[in-house]
Amino acid sequence: MANAHWVARHWLGVDAEAGSPPDTPGIAAVDNGDGTATVTISGSSAGAFNAASTMQISNDFSTSSWTDQASRTGDGTIDMTLAAGYYWVRVVSSLGGQSAVGNSVYLRVTDGTPALLQQILEAVQSRIRGLALAGISSENVIVRDVPTDRNIQTKPCVVIAPYRAEQMPPSAGTNASDEVGYPIVVAIVDHKTGTRSGESAYEPDSSARFKWRQDIVRAFRHQRLANVADVYGIRIEPLDIVDAGAWFQRNVHFSGLILRAFTREPRGID
Repeated sequence: MANAHWVARHWLGVDAEAGSPPDTPGIAAVDNGDGTATVTISGSSAGAFNAASTMQISNDFSTSSWTDQASRTGDGTIDMTLAAGYYWVRVVSSLGGQSAVGNSVYLRVTDGTPALLQQILEAVQSRIRGLALAGISSENVIVRDVPTDRNIQTKPCVVIAPYRAEQMPPSAGTNASDEVGYPIVVAIVDHKTGTRSGESAYEPDSSARFKWRQDIVRAFRHQRLANVADVYGIRIEPLDIVDAGAWFQRNVHFSGLILRAFTREPRGID
């Protein structure tokens, strides 16, 4: 037996004392939503050196090479800082000159950045609030899922909401990006009539409403949006200056327009 060990070590280049490979590590990877992820290692051999690595999946679903991330001894967790995107994650377990590779697991990493549509809605809200429209408080410039005045107690107000479907023209964009036009409705909503203390019903002054509409149009027509770099331009698509149905059927002044925010977005996953 001793001679066999000597032959293995000195002539065949094999470490006969190394024994069996380490146990194959099991892993789980979790996105923390802040540009970090946590890998949990289990089932590895006691004292094994466990190294985690990642392979990023690109926009066209191709992959790159493995990149070393972090390591630890034995089972436990490894924290990784990664750019938002999609990855394969693996752990290589080493012990006594031998190694075992665990199965690769799929991981999406997010960094807490809101959806682009949400960013656009909030940027539109911020710009309109910055106009300081006379008679409309900042708190009454609100974002909704749908353009309705239901449950709005204080009027006049400006309601901002998504409106119908995006535009995705197949001939627009570039070789690596697609053009998307997000429709955002901006609606000035007010009571058709009201009462003042000690007075009968009166008709509010529409000149103020028309001024609000004009100021909003000028603030967005052919403009970009601050803090939303993906938006390269806005097109105004006017709705009725005064919606007759809302006026006669619901006693509501509704003056709306569509802001079509055009973006260039990655083709495939980002």
